[in-house]
Amino acid sequence: MTCFRWLHLTDLHWGTDDHKNLWGSLENQWFDDIDKLKQKTGGYWDAVFFTGDLVNKGNEPELSALTNQLQRLFLHLEKSGPKPFLLVVPGNHDLKRPGSMDLGCKSLTKLWHTDDDIREAIWKKQKNHDCWKTIETAFANYCKWLKAVYKVFPKPPGMKPGLLPGEFAVSLAKDSFQIGVVGLNTAFLQLTEGDFKGKLDAHPAQITELLGQNYQDWEGEHDACFLLTHHPMDWLSKEGKEHFESVIAPPGRFALHLFGHQHDPGLDYIQLGGSPNTRRTACGCSLFSIEKYVDWEKNIQVDRRHGYSAGCLELSDNGISMRLWPRSVVKKQDGLWVFEKDTTFYTKENDGTEPVQLESKRKKGPHVIVTKKEDGLIETLPAGSDDIRALVSGNIRKLLGNERMKRFSEILREHLQEKKIVFLSTETEGLVEGVMQIGVVEAILALKQTVRDFSREVAHEDKKHGLILSTWQDAVSVVGWLVLLCVDEAWLEKEKTGTVTLEIPVKSEAGVEIVVARLNRDKAKLSVEESELSVEVVGQNRINCNPWTYIEQGPDAGEWVSFIKKALWLKIFKKEVPKETAFTTGMNEQLNARLKMKSLLKEPHYLTLKKSAGKPGFKHQLTDPLVLTPLMKDLPDLKLMVLDAGEGKEILLVPEEDLNACLLEFFESEPA
Repeated sequence: MTCFRWLHLTDLHWGTDDHKNLWGSLENQWFDDIDKLKQKTGGYWDAVFFTGDLVNKGNEPELSALTNQLQRLFLHLEKSGPKPFLLVVPGNHDLKRPGSMDLGCKSLTKLWHTDDDIREAIWKKQKNHDCWKTIETAFANYCKWLKAVYKVFPKPPGMKPGLLPGEFAVSLAKDSFQIGVVGLNTAFLQLTEGDFKGKLDAHPAQITELLGQNYQDWEGEHDACFLLTHHPMDWLSKEGKEHFESVIAPPGRFALHLFGHQHDPGLDYIQLGGSPNTRRTACGCSLFSIEKYVDWEKNIQVDRRHGYSAGCLELSDNGISMRLWPRSVVKKQDGLWVFEKDTTFYTKENDGTEPVQLESKRKKGPHVIVTKKEDGLIETLPAGSDDIRALVSGNIRKLLGNERMKRFSEILREHLQEKKIVFLSTETEGLVEGVMQIGVVEAILALKQTVRDFSREVAHEDKKHGLILSTWQDAVSVVGWLVLLCVDEAWLEKEKTGTVTLEIPVKSEAGVEIVVARLNRDKAKLSVEESELSVEVVGQNRINCNPWTYIEQGPDAGEWVSFIKKALWLKIFKKEVPKETAFTTGMNEQLNARLKMKSLLKEPHYLTLKKSAGKPGFKHQLTDPLVLTPLMKDLPDLKLMVLDAGEGKEILLVPEEDLNACLLEFFESEPA
């Protein structure tokens, strides 16, 4: 069973006098309560969701002080597990309110719902428009803080920014499962004091900017998805609410929509018109801010409720179960503030809500898992019935159809036309068909030439480095998907029973790394090396060890185990272990703990070997049980990938030599 666990925080309003005077008496109790929830949910936290109003006035001193407070939280969380990812969206208190004479502010707050030009300026991101500049300036402190904070706290790889300040989309991997998280800015119109309920807005442009026009494809790549906003839906205008309900977050798209702002916690599961799809929303209450807030409908000041919540997804191939643990801060008779379960919710054992059963949104395709075999841990590929070609073309279509790849795609089309490819349409669909027609090797070489031509074309433009780098990364992803076409699906179909070991016979590890990266949907650092005899840690981390000799001339098994551990130690801790120093039990535990943590952070280390390579009579030391068994016993979180350099060629459709040659040539075009 795989579990994804999160904390939901909201409306801290850091910077009020309450925090200066009262927070010190509450913090340790909060940390203790988080530890209790860790026991109830069964493990460490994967993410901290913060749904806005982090601070009170959006100024730099408040945001800086908030960073210090978050560091205290994350240092505490790190005591019992790896640091979780921090995912935040801005609230109306996180922006710096414009001055009363700001023309853009007046237009946004007074004319938004009646002036089409103003709305178009924002939804089409017209950066020279006064209203866009107002929004950009209002969130400037927040964006500056967010950029700095991800140098302190873990930032998920592949996080994509959105249309409005603070928006994002990201995929979080947990074992073989994928969790999608979208964060939207609903506070961009609440620039002044006053009642904004029913006056805010949302638009499909926000979701298409993040996920592309075929955003349902993104949904289908994840087992479960979360949506983070600061405001609930009923703070949107009629049109904004319609967009939100029908396009952005229709029932069933998100496992849970988390938000704050209202300060009163709530949990709703709604099905309308007999629909099988459920809209699930969770409103968090203010983490801690004694200040009253204004109920604009009743025109009265109301005491805030305080607390937070935790959640857990239990994921398996048979389905998904979700529970929440709502917590409340209560002032006891003796004056102490105490965290306990929120009694306004119906809870079951362990103070959690009734488990809700969800269906995975993910369209199952082939993926790599790690399976225990008699000879150690081996990367394996379960055979699936999905059409690999459709999988490949769909993902290449998303990459080449991206707006930032428009010029790159035009150059690629020209190169394919030179090869007499006839396009069925001028759209991205036609270009993808051309790429698929030409064959893997020719397509990769065409991509190589396109990378070079594109780099030359934009060489004199502003921000050229970022543009070239992002385009190169997308081109690498296209190559990764193309390599999948080299695997014989028919061969996999014949081996449907059980789990099929994927042993791709390539002399360099480049092709295997790309395959593993794409199947795992994990961004591996790709490189090509021609070393015939080597042990390497690949993926996002790589280490080369080349002490290979014949068995009769080489070290004994114990020395081999020690050598590999010391090489890993040097790579991970940046410290060399002296040759004469023996590896202790404590060092084993420390090294394996770091391997486990890095794997959880999606920075896995793979120890690769070739089953047969080198000179006649050579036997790889890692095939010796006297080496492999103690190594895997001491470092169970070290993954082992077997590369077959001699057998199993029937599963590779493209000749090994051709594939290697074109991959090497492609990576030579990497921009400096």
